[in-house]
Amino acid sequence: MKCIKCGFCPTCGRSDDTGSSIKDTFLNWAKAIGENEEWIEDTFTFHSDGTVTVEGNLDLSFLKEPNIPEGIVRVNGDLYLSRLKSAIGLNLPKEIWGSLYLYNLTSAEGLTLPEKIGSSLDLSSLTSAIGLNLPKEIWGSLNLHSLKSDDKQILRVKYPQHAEKIQ
Repeated sequence: MKCIKCGFCPTCGRSDDTGSSIKDTFLNWAKAIGENEEWIEDTFTFHSDGTVTVEGNLDLSFLKEPNIPEGIVRVNGDLYLSRLKSAIGLNLPKEIWGSLYLYNLTSAEGLTLPEKIGSSLDLSSLTSAIGLNLPKEIWGSLNLHSLKSDDKQILRVKYPQHAEKIQ
């Protein structure tokens, strides 16, 4: 329910027109993936503007489908999505202050990477650079080992700020 004074509830996040909150959305998602309310409370911080942050690492390596709810703007640690084979429908946060592990993706189709990755980006199974748009900032290593030399060269030209990292 919406707060009578401000339309928001600081403990459950922003309410939509139906009265359900972003926290409710995350609780339903948690149940669907075999997690519980305690996991939600320990993992996510819900802000009154409707955004969500993760204060540490977020290990979703067990997910086979990219069904993360919208709303996470920042992960303050590493994000593990190592079992995903497709990025279609994947909602990644705008910033990851740690590493992003997507090492089973073979295609960049549907992949929208965060603007900033504070450590490493692992896309080691990509077989083509078609559709790949790298973040503006990657502070650690960039693993694109499965790409062919021609694809790597195209990326070096397109992203000169990452040229030394594209090996």
